[in-house]
Amino acid sequence: MIEQKSLNEYLVNKFKQQSLKTRLYDNLKKAYAISRTEREIKENQIVDNFKQYMLKKRVLTAFKNIPIIEHTEALKLREHCMKRRSILIIQKWKELIPQLRQENLIREDKLQVVVDKFRTSVLGPKVIKAWRKYTYEAQQDKEKQKFQKEMWSKVSGWLDEIDEKHSF
Repeated sequence: MIEQKSLNEYLVNKFKQQSLKTRLYDNLKKAYAISRTEREIKENQIVDNFKQYMLKKRVLTAFKNIPIIEHTEALKLREHCMKRRSILIIQKWKELIPQLRQENLIREDKLQVVVDKFRTSVLGPKVIKAWRKYTYEAQQDKEKQKFQKEMWSKVSGWLDEIDEKHSF
């Protein structure tokens, strides 16, 4: 029985070690494959960068070898092409102006509708409230002035009576 128990423990330990080894080995294989693909990607990038560098170098050396006469002719040709392009651009722009104006008018109409809604919904009540307040205050001012005139007329009447009494 003891031998059987120790044998079972031995086998279980051996299995654990074996499974750890296989897992470790599998993980190492995966890591190696990943590092290999990363290295290949870096190598490909280096090769691509080198190819682009060499292409640029060839192009630049080819342009350095162009004689001055050909260079000036190329500049003249470029200027001619640019003039032609600018003329074409201006012509297309002239063709598009009515359409652009129409789009601007539509956009302005839409904005005007928004502004009108804002004015009626937000500013309208404020204006009416201010108008009512003004009319109320104007009415109060008129009443005050009327009362003041009445008081002055009373006072001047009293003063006239006092003057008549004292001025024999």
